[in-house]
Amino acid sequence: MGKQKTVLLVDDEQIMHDLASAYLEREGYSLRSAYTGLSGLEAIKSVKPDIVLLDYMLPQMNGEQVFEQLRRNPEYEDVSNTPVILLTARGSDDSLKTRLLKQGIVAYLQKPFGLRELSEVINNIITLRDIRHSHRLLEFEVKSTKQHLSSIFQNAPVGIFSCNQRGELIEVNQHLKNLLPDLISENKLINVLESDQFMNSFFAEGVRTVLETGESWKKELIPCTCGHMQDLILNVHFVPVNVANEFGDRMSNVVGIIEDVTEWERKNFQLRLLSQVTTAMQQTMELKKLLHLLLTAITAGPALGFTRAMIFLINDSATELKGAMGVGPSSHEDALQTWNRLNKLNLDMEEYIFKYGLSLPENNEALNLTVLSCSIPLYADSALTNALREKRTYLHTQNTNHTSMQPAIPPDLYPLQLDEFVALPVVSNDNLLGAIIADNKFNNQIIQEDRVHLLSLIASQVANGIEKAHSYEQLREEKQKLEHVLSELRRTQVRLIHTEKLAAIGEMAAHVAHEIRNPLVTIGGFARQLQKHSEFAMNELNPARIIADEVLRLEKILENVLNFTKLPDPSPGENNINSLVREVIAQIEPELHESGIILEVHLQEDCPNQHFDWGQLKQVMLNLLKNSQQSFENGGKIAVSTQLENQIVLIRVEDNGPGIGSDMLTDIFNPFYTTKKHGTGLGLAISQRIIHSHGGDIRVKTGLGQGTRFDVLLPLNFEPGNVENSHSIVNAVIV
Repeated sequence: MGKQKTVLLVDDEQIMHDLASAYLEREGYSLRSAYTGLSGLEAIKSVKPDIVLLDYMLPQMNGEQVFEQLRRNPEYEDVSNTPVILLTARGSDDSLKTRLLKQGIVAYLQKPFGLRELSEVINNIITLRDIRHSHRLLEFEVKSTKQHLSSIFQNAPVGIFSCNQRGELIEVNQHLKNLLPDLISENKLINVLESDQFMNSFFAEGVRTVLETGESWKKELIPCTCGHMQDLILNVHFVPVNVANEFGDRMSNVVGIIEDVTEWERKNFQLRLLSQVTTAMQQTMELKKLLHLLLTAITAGPALGFTRAMIFLINDSATELKGAMGVGPSSHEDALQTWNRLNKLNLDMEEYIFKYGLSLPENNEALNLTVLSCSIPLYADSALTNALREKRTYLHTQNTNHTSMQPAIPPDLYPLQLDEFVALPVVSNDNLLGAIIADNKFNNQIIQEDRVHLLSLIASQVANGIEKAHSYEQLREEKQKLEHVLSELRRTQVRLIHTEKLAAIGEMAAHVAHEIRNPLVTIGGFARQLQKHSEFAMNELNPARIIADEVLRLEKILENVLNFTKLPDPSPGENNINSLVREVIAQIEPELHESGIILEVHLQEDCPNQHFDWGQLKQVMLNLLKNSQQSFENGGKIAVSTQLENQIVLIRVEDNGPGIGSDMLTDIFNPFYTTKKHGTGLGLAISQRIIHSHGGDIRVKTGLGQGTRFDVLLPLNFEPGNVENSHSIVNAVIV
């Protein structure tokens, strides 16, 4: 139930009060009374009634005067809008009625009137007042809501606009005006479909699409290219909105939101670049590849986009930074060619880094060669070196001030022709590891602060990478040393076992040879005596002749065995290996020619003299050539060559004979092992011992049907007292 309404009756007749009180209270009203104009004003002020019944004829002042006081006197300002019904017994005075209604009287009742009529008038007036009050509240709410929405519209952190079906801008918020000042005028409506400013912009494309299709249009990460906006990246979303015009017709307008995501995209770009560079750095442990990856990221157009980048690393004495690598063009022409080539490839940041970053620069690249020849002396007095010593970034521009006593860079860097550049220290655990220098030479673009900041973030990652690469390089070197020592131990072990085996075999062979030699001499002597007196002396089947020949062969075998067991240490003298080979060739070539064997000789003419035992190496060469000769049945080809490489002399004897099976390779240097019908199996064993005693090595490469190749490797600087060191030098060479 609503609150009870209060009616104030201002009339000087008591009967009027009694009648009104009886009837109105029955109708649910509360009646208050006043009998004069002044008391009526005070009652209105104190009671604040919902409606006032005001008699025209009153003591002291009439009703018109009371109403005028109520409306105009500031004392009654709070209640000045209280509805007033004027009651009068004056005849029909239309002028009075008209005047009072114009002044604001809500009703005019002529006495006498019925109480029901009075009640209906009161009801209607109160209802009308309530409606007006509600209307005012609604107007206030609408106004407040409109102001709130307008405030949101104008202060929103995104650009908002609306345009009509003709493409004319209706509303544009302040953020969008600030965002696109070159496109949107403050004081005039622009038709985005017809304006030259908008003609080829995303704005016109979006509005046209929405108006033509009636569907929303959305695009992300749009780079702006008009006016000052080339550095902006925008997300846009345009939607259709149906509105009614003043005639009630439905019309399609466009509402759009334009969001500036430049800063967000910049930070996202920084995170992606750092992530991709870090990921790529984790894929390499080589310092050169790591440095090239870094410089590629600095100069890549999709990444930091500097024209040139260089890195310098601290030397062992920590007195200077030595040029380690440089990436970039060396001239305007070179720069244009590079940029045109890369533009055609259209690579994104990740593709660019992984395509070019993990490779190595060409050794003859001009900038790289210049950087390698430069250094930054840390003791020099220059703005750059001072900044690096203090481990801070140094940005040099045309506006940078320097005293005449302190140049920007030390003279050592003049070959790099640095104008405007940025230099950043590479620091780890407060230790200076190096410096990165980057510039925009050849395109003359200003070095932007955000690029310097991003470069500093990358430099901090590089410090860890450089330390890791150094640690990896040290570990790799230690591993190589251990592998070399282990390899030498294994070779020494094999050689020791082989030597002990040969010693045991030699001792046994010498004992057997001595035991056989004496009776063999006796048998041979008797056989030759029988041969002289035999009637079959000239017959090839003479038993005595056969015995004498076999004894002679056995004596040669015994001689070889004794030579093997008593092989003396080498007596090296200064000789030339080519001279030795020529002498052996001259000795054996006629015999090879008779056997139908072609001999090819290729000697490196500038082979220097070296120390070796002429007789022993001649025996090795004869053994190898004899082996090749005996491998042929119907002729073939033998090639002999010499070569000097890395202080090692290589003598190669190669034939195109039947070759040796892989199952025999492990035994061919063992004494008494032979594949020939009449061989002793000592030639290769003796040859190996001779070569080893000269600090060298002998290697074989063969296969069935592939011929055989023997390589003799001799150190150029043979030290008779340090054979193991000579072995180490030879074993480090891969032939």
